[in-house]
Formats: sequence, C-alpha cells, structure tokens
Amino acid sequence: MRFGVCGRQSQGGREYQEDSWLVSTPDTGAVLNDNAGAPRKTGAPLLVVLSDGIGSGGHGDVASQFIVTRFRNHLKEAGCVSPEALRAAITRTDKDLSQLKKDKGYGRSMGGTLVAGCFDESSLTFLSVGDSHLFRFRDDEIHYMNEKHRFGSEQDELAGLGRKAWPEALRQYGRSSITSAVIGSGIEVCQVATRDVRPGDLYIFASDGVDTIDGELLRRLVSCFQGARQPEALDTILTAVDETGKVNEGGEHDNTTLVMVRCEARPAEARDSSRPGSAPSTRADASLSGNRAAWTSRLPGFALLAAVLLFALLSLSFWPSIPM
Repeated sequence: MRFGVCGRQSQGGREYQEDSWLVSTPDTGAVLNDNAGAPRKTGAPLLVVLSDGIGSGGHGDVASQFIVTRFRNHLKEAGCVSPEALRAAITRTDKDLSQLKKDKGYGRSMGGTLVAGCFDESSLTFLSVGDSHLFRFRDDEIHYMNEKHRFGSEQDELAGLGRKAWPEALRQYGRSSITSAVIGSGIEVCQVATRDVRPGDLYIFASDGVDTIDGELLRRLVSCFQGARQPEALDTILTAVDETGKVNEGGEHDNTTLVMVRCEARPAEARDSSRPGSAPSTRADASLSGNRAAWTSRLPGFALLAAVLLFALLSLSFWPSIPM
C-alpha cells in the first residue's frame, strides 16, 4: 500500500491558530504543520497526529504542538504500533503536559484534543480523545470513524435510549463542551480501534472547525475531486468552511485543520514480481507457448501428407475398373 498525505489549515475568525498536526513517515521522519507542502508519497507505516488546542485556558497553540510532538515521540520509543502502545503514549503525553504546566505556570484548563492514526499495509489503528474528527470516504460514502467526546452528543444518546426527554437533552446547557481532553489530569475517555484499509480509500483527520459545514457538503466536495488533487480538494473545503462561517457565524468561526490521506495500491508489476514462485510460473508459461508455436508451425506439413494419402487411397479403390 502507498499513501498520499497532504494538510491545510484555516485560522477562521480567531486571533491565532490553535490547531497543530504532524505527519511521520519512514522517509522524512516527523514534519509539523506542513501547510504549504505538496502531497507526500510514502509507504507504511504512516503516522498522522492532530490536536485542537483548548483556547479557553490560554496557550492553546503551545498545548497542541506539545501534544502532537510528545505523542509521536512516545510512540516511536515504543518501537511498535498497537492499541496498547497508543494508550501508553497518550498517558505519558498527558503526564508530560501536566509537568509542563507546573514548570511554566500555564492555566489549569490548557490542553487539547487528539486524534491519531497509524496506517500499515492493510489496516488503520487510531486513537481519539475529544471532539476532533476522523472521516473515511469509501464508495462515494462518508463514514464517521471516531466517537465525539462532547457533552451534547452524550445527552442525545441518553435521549435516544429513553433515559432523558429530548427537549431536556436539546436544551441542556454546555452542549458544545468536550468531556475528554489531554489537559494533564488523566484521560477520562479514550477510543482506540483498528479498521481495514483498502486501495481507493480517503481519510481526513480534522479539527472541529469543519463542523461549520455539514457532512453531506463535505462528502460532495471530496467526491468531486476523487482525492486525485489533494491540495485543491482541501483548499475548496476550507473555502466552503470560511464562507459559511462568515454568513452563519459572523466571521467568528473556529480554526480548521484538515489532513487528507489517500490510499493507493502498489503497481501490479511490483506486486507480481514480489510473489514467491512468480519466476518459475513465467518460465512454464513461456515453455508452453513455445510448444504451441512449434506444433502450429508443423500443421501445413501434416495437412499435405494427409492429402497425399487420401489421393492414394482413392486411386486404389478405382484401380480394378480401369480396362487392361
């Protein structure tokens, strides 16, 4: 499996950018916030990490950069990617952030969300804390891969299960508040899961600023480009977010970060040549083709011989009727 990776950001209507994202590949190592770069082509393993800094506590930009870099470093030290390694990495990252806040005197609520995914040849193992997004686009459909650790989402679930009246759930104060984040005080809720990956799949890691537009518009915009021109697709989505934010939120909409991963099959020739036993089967095919060609070349001779024998037999059958 090969991957094309590209990321873009919009500041939206905020004073500064509080989102951070990081891509780590075997070829380039870790690259932070490469918003102007062309799509990177790489093989497995590929790690994508995104964090949306919590601005209400101040220094959200510092927190998000700290979270993505520390998480990547801890995962690299583990030497492998597994659900256990992801959980250990986020726990250590949270403890590191706690120490940073003590050392620098940052506010108690300083922190951020985290959504991270590691791609190998056939699967994606991801971790999610908070309300950032992981979308998958497959067969012209949009799939919401991760849970939203948001108070409003939990209230809606309770109403759907009949444990709370819908009017009460929908009017609940603080619906937009997140219920889990990396803030240095332990991770309350964390989702870790593994899903299959197929050639042609598109994945987008996104901060919640993308919620400015609805999911159907996002699906349509991705479908229009089919992921072939990743920078143009991401720029178009961000333009839609910004223009919608100007109309619906008076230009005070949130930061938005998008990181797109396109999954591509390796060339068929490379796959075939790498299969054990491919060379012998090729030689066998060549031998069979040569035998067929040899027999084909002899067919005219066989036909001439058959004609001569037939003529001889016919001559013998008429021989007695010829007068002496």
